[in-house]
Amino acid sequence: GVMSISTTAAPPVSPAKPISPADYRPALVNVGTIVWLASELMFFSGLFAAYLTLRAATPVWPPFHDVVDPKTVGVATVVLVLSSGTMQLAVREVHRNNLAGFRVWLAFTWALGAIFEFMQVVDYATRNFSLQQSAYSGAFYLLTGIHFLHVLGGLAAMVFMYLRSLNPRIRFGVRDDLLAPIDQMTAPSDQGKRRRRTLLGPGALVGAAMVVFAVLVWTGSAPAQTKPVSTGPVDIQAGQILYNGHCASCHGIGGVGSKGPELLNVGPAAVDFFLSTGRMPLASPNLEPQPHTPYFNPAQIADIVAYINALDVEHGTPGPGILDVTPACSNQTSDCPTLSEGDQLFLLNCAQCHDASGAGGMLSHGYVVPSVRQATETQIAEAIRVGPRPMPNFGPGQLTNQQVSAIADYVYNLSHTKDPGGLGIANFGPVPEGFVGVIFGLGVLLLVARLIGNRG
Repeated sequence: GVMSISTTAAPPVSPAKPISPADYRPALVNVGTIVWLASELMFFSGLFAAYLTLRAATPVWPPFHDVVDPKTVGVATVVLVLSSGTMQLAVREVHRNNLAGFRVWLAFTWALGAIFEFMQVVDYATRNFSLQQSAYSGAFYLLTGIHFLHVLGGLAAMVFMYLRSLNPRIRFGVRDDLLAPIDQMTAPSDQGKRRRRTLLGPGALVGAAMVVFAVLVWTGSAPAQTKPVSTGPVDIQAGQILYNGHCASCHGIGGVGSKGPELLNVGPAAVDFFLSTGRMPLASPNLEPQPHTPYFNPAQIADIVAYINALDVEHGTPGPGILDVTPACSNQTSDCPTLSEGDQLFLLNCAQCHDASGAGGMLSHGYVVPSVRQATETQIAEAIRVGPRPMPNFGPGQLTNQQVSAIADYVYNLSHTKDPGGLGIANFGPVPEGFVGVIFGLGVLLLVARLIGNRG
């Protein structure tokens, strides 16, 4: 027989595409992202290095009465970390092609970023130093300000992405390859089930954030320890009688003010300080309050303090309370000050006017800075919080209660310790003591040398 063989032509083989150097090039977007992140890392590393250098060279930290509130910083940190998590969840919805989920998580991220920016603005408003004041203030505002601008730029970018997801024609000059993930999500798809589950994740995340916030609030720093003020009707009435007889002529009935300032927001610390140091009552409202022997006894002062405090509480404007000074310890802890800490704080904040020894001095415009060597620890703490003119007041945002206690302990220790070197010379400080040592000490040495020379 004849055997036939059928053959099928093989498909043509296309020639291999030549490999060009462009095939080995990484995407420009990836390269740009890596370079940008590296530059950010080096930039912030330099700023942190400058900050740490200042920290290592400064004995009292933070300087310029700048106190960092751990509670506020902790809350801001939690908000910022949560925003990173919500942004990652938004990216996950991009890969799932879930447009509704992307919008929800992006909106949550934007809200958390806006909360952080608001907290930063409030923090700036409470600072008592400017950008040009010192190297510390410059480093502080540069670090936090650059970060503030970064977050602000992120908020603007999220607004653009949200608008782009609503309308693909919105471009603002952005490249096509950067908009491809969002454009892919805008294509029609069946998302009914996903939309019903969209709010489940954000709700759980917000609940977790509220729990963390509550823990930070309740485990924050302990409230200030202040001495109790009587709220008994008998004491308040006794204080009102004393006030009407000795204070109302200047401060008005009910503390509303007349010839003198109103007392509806001064607080127990101010009343106790001015009465216990004899600065009040004045013979004339035109006189400058100076320390004298107290006009009232301690019980009468307590009654007047109770009455003024009742007025403040009634008007909803209670002022600083009487701080219960914490005794100094040999080793500093989180709740116990030391004399060395008080020494540094006093030299930084007080010695310019009160002298290094607390002896006081004179200022311009006729102001007299009194000596603090006869003041009690409570009076020192009250003066720091109240700020009797011309002294400024230092609030909790400038000096913490522990720092106030450290200063009070140190100043009180100045006048209640023996002079280890012999004669104290009225404790005017090292300059007068050096002057006495040079004049009289060298004088005695010259006299002794003269006598020895005559005998030879």
